[in-house]
Amino acid sequence: MKRFLTTLVTLVLLISMAPVQAQNAPKKKKNQWYFSWGYNKEWYTRSTVRVKQEALGNDYQMVKVRAEDHPGWDEGLFSKSTYNSSV
Repeated sequence: MKRFLTTLVTLVLLISMAPVQAQNAPKKKKNQWYFSWGYNKEWYTRSTVRVKQEALGNDYQMVKVRAEDHPGWDEGLFSKSTYNSSV
């Protein structure tokens, strides 16, 4: 009997809380502007690059190749900024 009451109370609480969890869809606002500004920086791990061209008889493999990012006008903390906008 105790298990039945616990199940019943839990079920009633879950059903009564369902409307609280529902969300209303926001109304679309007209004439909105969006703008973002930020910086990009890339990091790369060591890789193995293989170039295979059977028609030319080439099969090259470069092991532990390293790449570097050159972000923009200076090598300091900040680089050339990135802009995104939407109307």
